[in-house]
Amino acid sequence: MAASVISNYNFTDFPVKNEPIYGYDSESKERRLLQSSLRQHLAETEEIPIVIGGKEYKTDNVKYQVQVRKL
Repeated sequence: MAASVISNYNFTDFPVKNEPIYGYDSESKERRLLQSSLRQHLAETEEIPIVIGGKEYKTDNVKYQVQVRKL
């Protein structure tokens, strides 16, 4: 079954507008913003506890997930 796009449907209870499609060309503003955001996230370390039954568990046995690819 192929995907479809609703083009002529008229919503009356809220406005509908498609999001723009970005190409992320090498010199584009969108690509610069994306790379900046990725660099920021690469520089941060998040602590992610184990959650069991809605309760957080933390340990001193810390493991790191390594980012292999470079920007």
